Parts: sequence; structure tokens; C-alpha cells
Amino acid sequence: MKRILGLIPILTLVGCASTYVVPKSESYSNLTLPAEESNWQFLGGSSRQSVSFGFAGENGCGTFFKEIPAKNEGDKEVTIQIPSGREIFVGFFASSGNSLCRVNVIFTALEGADYRVEKLGSGYGCAISIFEMTKSGDNKPVALGEVKQNSLTGEVCKL
Repeated sequence: MKRILGLIPILTLVGCASTYVVPKSESYSNLTLPAEESNWQFLGGSSRQSVSFGFAGENGCGTFFKEIPAKNEGDKEVTIQIPSGREIFVGFFASSGNSLCRVNVIFTALEGADYRVEKLGSGYGCAISIFEMTKSGDNKPVALGEVKQNSLTGEVCKL
């Protein structure tokens, strides 16, 4: 019994994500994420979609930051500054009723680039795309790498 009670504080801390603070860097890129969407209904179930991000460390692993809330109610996107030259994890989580879907990817942010994350699907199936927004207004697809996520610790590592 003492062992079980001793694990409760550890398990509580494992699931905690930290709040994003823009790190000091010589150059930045912009990352535009879809704002979190939630729909809670007493009848008909609930749904939620959120996109989160994090940085890969030297070992190729990292964790996601807490979702960044929209500045104004009704905003559909959130734009943040990220340091250029870093490997960035992006994760999309969707739930619809009893169905869940999660997809995680990694890419490298180029200096001065503007990126937009697009989410597709719901809890039944989901996907994510990232585009570099060029000066001419074109959407250039970004090459994405595969990652794996430890479901117990939440740590994400590139493959």
C-alpha cells in the first residue's frame, strides 16, 4: 500500500507539460498552429482537437509544451516565434465520442521561415501537414520525419 501511495505524486508529475516561453536565439521562425477546439455536449458526446509542439534535444527526444490558448475568443489560429535551426515536434490529438487519434511529426525550422500547421480528420482518423508560407503566398510542403511517443512519460523521440 505504501508503494502505491508513493507512486501517486510521481505519476501526477509525469503528465504535466510546461508553458512555452520564447527562448533566446539569434534567429527565429514563425509557427502558426490551429487553436484548440472543444465541443462538450450532454447528449451526443464530446469532441476535442488540439495541436501542440516541442523541441528535440541533443538526444533527439523531448516533450510537448502546453497548448497555447488563442489571444481572443473565436480566434482560429495562434502564431508563435520558434528558434531557427531547431528540430520541432508537432503533435495533433483528436477525440470524438469514444474514438481517439494522435499523430506526431518532426521538422527543422529554417531561419526566417513562416510555417503553418494544418490538421485533418477527427477522432476516427487524423493527419497533419506543415507548410512553409513563401513570400509569393504559395504553400510549400515541409518534409516531415517520424517520431514515437512514450505513452507513459509523454516523451517524444525521432526515429
